Amino acid sequence: MINNFIKKSQQLLLLAFLFYSVNCKAQTNLIPNYSFELVDSFPSPFNELCWGGRMHLAKPWNSPVTNFAEIFHTDAPSTSSCLAPLFSGLAYQCPRTGKKMVGMWFNDFNKGADYRDYIQVPFADTLKANNCYIVYFYVNLFSDYTACNNIAISISDTALPAGPYGGTQYFHDLVQLPSHIMKQGNPVITDTMNWTPIAGIYQAHGSEKYAIISNFHSDSLTDTILINQSYPGYGSGYLIDDVFVIEAGAYAGKDTTIAKGDSVYLGIEQVPGVQNNWYVGSSLIKQNTGGIWVQPQQTTTYVLQSTICNTTYYDTVTVIVSNVGINQLTNNNRQLEVYPNPANTNLTIVNQQSLVKTIEVYDVVGRKLEDLKMSRLENAIQIEVSDLSSGIYFIKATDEKGFVHTAKFVKE
Repeated sequence: MINNFIKKSQQLLLLAFLFYSVNCKAQTNLIPNYSFELVDSFPSPFNELCWGGRMHLAKPWNSPVTNFAEIFHTDAPSTSSCLAPLFSGLAYQCPRTGKKMVGMWFNDFNKGADYRDYIQVPFADTLKANNCYIVYFYVNLFSDYTACNNIAISISDTALPAGPYGGTQYFHDLVQLPSHIMKQGNPVITDTMNWTPIAGIYQAHGSEKYAIISNFHSDSLTDTILINQSYPGYGSGYLIDDVFVIEAGAYAGKDTTIAKGDSVYLGIEQVPGVQNNWYVGSSLIKQNTGGIWVQPQQTTTYVLQSTICNTTYYDTVTVIVSNVGINQLTNNNRQLEVYPNPANTNLTIVNQQSLVKTIEVYDVVGRKLEDLKMSRLENAIQIEVSDLSSGIYFIKATDEKGFVHTAKFVKE
């Protein structure tokens, strides 16, 4: 009896924290166009959605000083040197999210000593004095020439001068700004396969308006590793995607639905300087990680406790477990037809016995996909899948009688 009373008291105490604490915040990214997806059309003859020195068309981003950062795009013509995922014979990498990413040089021995590319963006709102912010972005080594360290983001009150749009300037004085956020230990980043997160905590003084990404150290203070012995005179080129600056808080993720037997990833990247604890009820299930894989057998609510700059925050996420088992989910329901399968641009969903009213699409880790374009046909619903990455997806269709049907499709 006493143990049950203590356990229930602990659960009530934790719920009190969750529902009455002022430290429950929504995740708002202060970086506009954080994944570079919004790009103005390029004027002729550069009508290929990527070209060196066109970074300023990914508004409000620009490439100050040199204007040489490039936009890489999965829809660029096959003749373009900026085609993603395969371009210039250097690397094979897709954007981390969406269709676009940015390529830039963190040193380039061909263009001269201490040459750097820079990209910068104004915040959606000026940072607040004494508030802490979670800052992270992702990089991938696209050059098989040289890798380097000192990849950083600087938080600044003022912007760097604009680059010479319509041209490039290779030789200039090194811009030496504070490297506020670097990868812990500042290693040379050599991974050409995976996207590497660079994350940290920044405490604002209250007038910061810009984020600037580059290598702010001289060549003499930058460590490099030669990747390809055949190209000793080239520099270190990296891809950039998904830049985040969010006010400190606990971010457990969005509520999601999975099939019984499936797994789903909760939370975000582990950020140095953040202490994280994951709970189910009052039971501690994981420590010191910002994200966790879970495989609940029934609908479960997870609680994330994050301590940042001596303040503790809470967030919850509920994983809804469908009664449909994974083996049933991965086979098309006999009443539900999806075609063509595999699909490339559009997918049609038809229920044989009653009209489909709503459609939900999930990826293989149970994340619900938002903002899919849908159109209603005579007895079916068509969804546009051209923007989806290649892979396996699950459909949850609810018909006019309220019954739920499931199916699987493959995006080519």
